Amino acid sequence: MPGIIKITTELDIAIEKTKKVILESGIIVYPTDTLYGIGGNALNAKVVERIYQIKRREERKPLSVIMANFDMIREYCEINKTQELILQTYLPGPFTFIVKVKGDFPAVSTDGTIGIRMPNYKFTKLLSLKCNVPIISTSANISGEKSPTEISELDREMLSSVDLIIDDGKTKYAEGSTIVNLVSNKIIRQGAGRINL
Repeated sequence: MPGIIKITTELDIAIEKTKKVILESGIIVYPTDTLYGIGGNALNAKVVERIYQIKRREERKPLSVIMANFDMIREYCEINKTQELILQTYLPGPFTFIVKVKGDFPAVSTDGTIGIRMPNYKFTKLLSLKCNVPIISTSANISGEKSPTEISELDREMLSSVDLIIDDGKTKYAEGSTIVNLVSNKIIRQGAGRINL
């Protein structure tokens, strides 16, 4: 069983230990504002492959990533002025925005897009800034099973397959993010966020 860190009393320690695991190609389970996610360095192809295996997820099925800030989004994604205005309006928040990716990105889907997240949540904000890499953010469940809103809901096999677990109790929204495709300008899934396109 991997180590478990409770954020409530050890935020600084949690950030530093999690950063070390991510930058050393490890896999983490961690809370966001919406659900518990499984993640790692989104620029590391082996990390991406391992997450697909742990989730038993069909390869090349889209994964989302947490971006530290808008500079990081501009570095890795192709966004126009209209798309950036939407992102600036709704992020940080409980949304996943699908956009086109620049260059070769391991977590990219077959159509050259990726879902980007910027949760309004202190831990993920600090972690992504400290790591300075996009962090995979996909729900910490076996594909097709219930998405967890607290550690007690996580599959035991998944918990034993990761390198570090971060516990912050039940998530704020306790439901998935709203997914918006900014390429086709469509709401793909209505979740915690409310948006008008």
